[in-house]
Amino acid sequence: MIAHQYGKFLLYGFVVIMLSGCKPAATAVVEHGHNVKLQEFVKPFYINKDFSGVIAVSQHGKITGEVVFGFADFDRREAIGLHTSFHIASITKTFTATAIRHLMAQQQVSLDDPLAKYLPNFPNAGKITIAHLLEHTSGVPDYWALPDVSEYSAREISLGELAEWLGPKPLDYEPGSDNAYSNSGYALLAAVIEQASGQKYHDYLAQHVYPLAGLMETGEFRNDADALGYSPAYGSSGIGRNAAYDPSILVGAGSLKSTASDLLAWCEAFNADFLNQESPIFLYGWGARNENNHRHAEQSGRNPGFSAHIRAYPDSNTCVVVLSNIESESVSAIGAGVAAIAFNEKAIPPLIRSTYMISEAELTDFVGRFEIFPGNVIEVKNGMEGLLLKGQIGSFLPLEAIGEDEFFYRQLYTSVGVERDPSGTVTALMWGGTYRMPRVE
Repeated sequence: MIAHQYGKFLLYGFVVIMLSGCKPAATAVVEHGHNVKLQEFVKPFYINKDFSGVIAVSQHGKITGEVVFGFADFDRREAIGLHTSFHIASITKTFTATAIRHLMAQQQVSLDDPLAKYLPNFPNAGKITIAHLLEHTSGVPDYWALPDVSEYSAREISLGELAEWLGPKPLDYEPGSDNAYSNSGYALLAAVIEQASGQKYHDYLAQHVYPLAGLMETGEFRNDADALGYSPAYGSSGIGRNAAYDPSILVGAGSLKSTASDLLAWCEAFNADFLNQESPIFLYGWGARNENNHRHAEQSGRNPGFSAHIRAYPDSNTCVVVLSNIESESVSAIGAGVAAIAFNEKAIPPLIRSTYMISEAELTDFVGRFEIFPGNVIEVKNGMEGLLLKGQIGSFLPLEAIGEDEFFYRQLYTSVGVERDPSGTVTALMWGGTYRMPRVE
């Protein structure tokens, strides 16, 4: 294991990149100290159709805030609670890292081990270490950024097949020389866990990892979470139900479902372990932050129909969990505001967005493909109800007009501006208002 002097809070390779018409009476009736402020802060996210789910806060092992907006199933108006399971996407990485740590404690894995020890046929495995995979410094490209990902994500795929697909891909950089978030690295760690333990990845977690925090409601997501997944959509409800898909590509990187109750316990176990001076600090799978002099570890996740966020504050044993069955990066903004409320600090809710009408003729100005960086483009097309944006993977989702040449993309919870040349032609999109993405066709 890696040991660090107490007081150091390090980041190992984690890079962060109410529906109108629904009655807010779905809010949890359980009363806790922060609930009124939490409801006031979260309600605009619900009204803007950016959030549906549960938010829970604990301090020193006691729940101090719990609110719910929306429904597990909007058609049937099924309620959401602390024990409703959601797909937790990349929060899975914190479990994968803990499994590696458990294997290290059994002297079955070492951080310095080359990947070749476990996957001898994987190209470049001799110079990629377990630490590189944990730190996102392996150079193995993120599979979601590969041009042929749709072929592999559309069907069931084993870890062996995933490794055979990834192996021949050129490294993005020499292992250890740079840092880039890679779901592929955590998929390879899942394969390492299986090779080292002789157990399937999810079986290993169930036997050795979940018991560490007494988790009873966490397991493999196979389109069977209690909450149905929804994505931003046009129409009166503002959301559309996601079709079931094969999640096998997500093993190790984003393949778990869990509940707010279990994730609070997981967070509290992390806090206790972090402050245990007899135990080496182990932050792999988490991202380290320091906001307003509150150091914390966090992780966010987003997959079709779901998004999730967790924050652990070891110094005060404070935990924040945000689980949503609408796919939107809003959960990170919600988590930050909820944490501020937990510390009796100011949290500014978002404004209620209004719709800006664009004529059919004007809509065509924005249609095209725009380059994020070489080899990675997004596409904007004109749909039946308005503009739709699609990244390199995924579905076309609404690009909502909120002003003249100003849009909002709820999936990634960001504003999108427009650059025009002197003739008025759209030459680029301005992601977040500042990052320029030139038109390529």
